[in-house]
This record gives sequence, structure tokens and C-alpha cells, in this order.
Amino acid sequence: MNAISKLAVDQKVEIHRIHSLDYLRGLMAFLIAVYHYIIWVSDLQGAASFFGRIGVYGVSIFYILSGLTLYLVYKEKLTFSTQSITSFYIRRFFRIYPLLWVSMGLTIWLNKGEYTFQLLFLSFTGLFGFVAPSMYIGGVTWSIGNELVFYSLFPFLVLALENRKRLFYLIMAGLLSINLYFIFYAFDQTISLFDGQWGIYVNPFNHVILFVMGILLGYIVTNKPFKLTPRIQVILWLIGIVGLFFYPASGDLIHIVQGWARVFLTLFSCLICLCFYISTFNPPRLLHRLLENIGQVSYSIYLIHPVCFIVLIRLNQQTFDVKIRYVFLVYILVTLVVSNFLYYVLEKPMIKLG
Repeated sequence: MNAISKLAVDQKVEIHRIHSLDYLRGLMAFLIAVYHYIIWVSDLQGAASFFGRIGVYGVSIFYILSGLTLYLVYKEKLTFSTQSITSFYIRRFFRIYPLLWVSMGLTIWLNKGEYTFQLLFLSFTGLFGFVAPSMYIGGVTWSIGNELVFYSLFPFLVLALENRKRLFYLIMAGLLSINLYFIFYAFDQTISLFDGQWGIYVNPFNHVILFVMGILLGYIVTNKPFKLTPRIQVILWLIGIVGLFFYPASGDLIHIVQGWARVFLTLFSCLICLCFYISTFNPPRLLHRLLENIGQVSYSIYLIHPVCFIVLIRLNQQTFDVKIRYVFLVYILVTLVVSNFLYYVLEKPMIKLG
């Protein structure tokens, strides 16, 4: 194989790998939208249920993927220069804030409630993730506040990993120690997650280790490449999926966000991300296009689905009053259509501008 052919193959493999991560991101965004519809309509949730696990660990997978994909993109771009680091922050600003502002603005308009200046200021600046993680506008915005905290750390984590590995592992050890405090000491397992413990759960230091593990995962796979036989890949897939959805835990969601369940379910989430990254599957063209599209618009799906839910439920109660399963089908369709519209009209131009 000549050098040009080899380069083309390498580029094809890399593109495929990025596509596979988009598949996972899109699937998680879609399933989280379904999960929220279920709990908002029926209030049915539990640590043992499929959607209970998705509701918690779908977001965890987002954090892992965020660290992993950012590392893949920026591992050779970031340098010890103000221009390089500033460029990263500018790109993240235009990627995150425009749609975040739209989703919060729509939420305020629909709810027509009273919002304090402090809440508005912290929400629209994104500072809530740094100073008051539970003070946010929107159904899922708390996780974006977490991401903003992670982005503030990202350039320094990658520069340390690429140039001062001991410093990176020291930082990681410190963050892991903080996370272990949350896992084993911060929560009261006798109290529901949503009864006074939500503020603890949404703290970015309860999740930052997931982002760091994504960075480390990207480093390991790209710098120490390894090949796995199809049989080993299947075994890893089974361990990750079966472990995530069948690890023994039941009752309130508090039982899967703390203790050893949190440790093992986090590891299973990392394994699933790894499997998607190294996988060699090639879906049919139609399925690929569907998964690729959902992956592209996953940020819009994630932020806009609560807004679509509020609108449709109010319309149904006021004018239609049809069975809730039909509302669900309309909810999914409207969420996908609106997400695509926002991606091409708002997200994509802002990404290009950034």
C-alpha cells in the first residue's frame, strides 16, 4: 500500500470513529428526551428501570464523550500560548451560548414566572455552574453549567497531559478524591434524590471526573493504539451494556448515584464509550444517515425537548385532549423537526462564526 492510499485509509477510519461517537451522543440525547417525557407524564422512574439508568447515565456518557471528543480535536492544537487557549474558549462560547440563550428565553416566555436578577444574570452568563449549580433556568440546563466548568479546565488538563503527565495525574487524583467524597459521603441514601439532594448531585465536582476520564480515554486510545478481535469487541459490548442496565440496584434514583453502584456504573459507561470509539460496525446507509443526523442535532434535542414538551402538553390540555401516547409521537416528531431547524439556522452558523 502506497503512502497516499494509507493516508486515505487512516482518514476514513478516523472519520468513522468520530461518526460512531456521534451515534452514541445522538442516541443518548434522544433517549433522555424520551425519559423526561415518561417521568413528566407518569412520574414513573426508578433505579432498576431502563429509562432510570438512561436519565442518570445518559448525561454521564455526555460528559465522557465531551472530554474524549474535545481531546481528539484539540490534542495537537492547544499550546502554551494565550492565542491558542483564547481561541478554544471563543469556539466553545459560540458553540454553547447561542442555543442556551434561546432555550432559556423560550422557557422564561412559556413559564411567565418571576425571575430574580441574580437568577437571570447567573443563568445567561453561565456563571451558575461555578457559583450556584442549582440556580438555573430550564429543565436540563444544570448539565450545561457543569460543562462550562469543565471547559474552563480543559486546556490546562490537556496541556498537562501532553507535557507534564505527573501534574495531570496529580490533578486527576485530587479530582477523584473529591468525587469519592460525593460518592460515599455526600448523599443520604435514605432520602430521595429529588428531596433536598438535587443541589448536591448537580455540583460540577460530582461529575468532573467523568470529563477527565474521557480525556484520559482519548489519550490512551490514540497514543497507545491496540487492536481487538471481533469476539473481544462483542464481549466488551456485552459487559458495558449488561453492566449498565442490569447492575443490581432498585428503588429511588439515589441508589445509582452514590456508593459502589456509582463506581461500577461509571466504569460501564466509560466502557460503552470506548466500544463506540473502537467499533468497526458499518450501519446501512439509511440508518447511518438517521444516526448521523440525530448526532449532529443532539445539542438542540437535549436543550429544546423540555420546551417542546411544555408547548404540546399545554396545547393538548387546552384544545385537543387526545391520548397521551399520541402526544408522545407528536412530541418526538416536533422535537426532531425543531432541533434540525435550530441546528441549521442557529447552531451551524454560530459554530462557523466561532
